[in-house]
Amino acid sequence: MQAMLSDLRLPDGSLMYSRYSWADFSGSGAFGTLASGFALLATDDPGWLTPGQQALFDLGRDYDLLASGLSRRGADHDKVAIAAYVASGKKLISWHDGSDNLLSPNDHLRNYRTMIGIAQSMGLSDPDASTRFFIVPGGAHAQGQALTEVDWASAIMDWVERGTAPVQLTYTFSTGTTTRTLPVCQYPRYPRFNSRGDVNSATSYTCT
Repeated sequence: MQAMLSDLRLPDGSLMYSRYSWADFSGSGAFGTLASGFALLATDDPGWLTPGQQALFDLGRDYDLLASGLSRRGADHDKVAIAAYVASGKKLISWHDGSDNLLSPNDHLRNYRTMIGIAQSMGLSDPDASTRFFIVPGGAHAQGQALTEVDWASAIMDWVERGTAPVQLTYTFSTGTTTRTLPVCQYPRYPRFNSRGDVNSATSYTCT
């Protein structure tokens, strides 16, 4: 657990992956299969699909090989291309599940900030004019992506077609038989309970 909630660094101390937020990691053992698949893509070495080679993985030795291989495959985001898109004045909404147990929301944010820095070097003066970042509160991996959960489509269309930039959206989901709603706040704001009202209603929370 301490490893999950700590930044992952190379032996020289450079940051490789930002820490996870609190999440349910009980099923994370299955993610090893996904990781070995990416290692196969990066190296064309089917040995990565075997437990023996997976057990020998060494971050300091293998990171550069896997990272460069995935880049050559085009299996990573092109931050320069995304920055050019944003710097041109086009609109981009980025979001991440706050309790994602597969991909760290903090690492997404780190890459998003890097992209913003590149866009500013290309002449983007006000990042908020072109791009916004949101955290879906409490959502695990892949939650909040359905338009019935968070209406991302209307948010981007209103921004592009009407000039109305998104500030706060609503996450609709179920806990057992109870339908709940929570605010989806523009980062760095996050929903805080008002200490009164229905805990299942977004109106009882304020983005602060």
